Amino acid sequence: MQSHYSPLFSIPVEILERIALQVALLDPLGPPVHLISLLCSCKYVHHTLSSPRSNDLSAKIFRGMFDVGAARRRIGHHALKSRFLASQLKTYCTALQHIRRGDIFIPDIEDVLRTALILVMENDGKNRAQLEWANTYAFVNKFVRNRLWHDTVNGWPRDTSLNALALWVMWSMTDDSAFPFSSIRPFPLD
Repeated sequence: MQSHYSPLFSIPVEILERIALQVALLDPLGPPVHLISLLCSCKYVHHTLSSPRSNDLSAKIFRGMFDVGAARRRIGHHALKSRFLASQLKTYCTALQHIRRGDIFIPDIEDVLRTALILVMENDGKNRAQLEWANTYAFVNKFVRNRLWHDTVNGWPRDTSLNALALWVMWSMTDDSAFPFSSIRPFPLD
């Protein structure tokens, strides 16, 4: 029986991880979908990059895709441990995928909107770009127009955490381009 030796076996783990990081950040907006092809190339690569050391790789991918400055400012370096960032990477990417799909009736929509609000609140530039990639404004606008007004009380939306999250995210994602007459201001801004 012939053994199938892959040239990938000869690449040191550190180099393989650097390759994986570069592949993951080829397109820094949205989930690191290009990494899937590398992980599927062979069992050795999949096992090596999915080992317990993968938290370090996931943390590096997180730092390349999302802002970490706000967490560092609020909590300190403790917030930037690899295992926390690896977990956040999964949470943030899953939420962005749900938002991009545009389904406002998913069962975990409150978690998705909470994640979006955290991304907005901890924005130093990268998070906003990720939210714009996912079409977050369109998502929350659709929610407000189609779901906020369901089950009203005396003609007003219910005071729920879900509705509050949707409105906060919508407010935070709104800019001058959302209004057709944004150049007309009723009062001077001086």
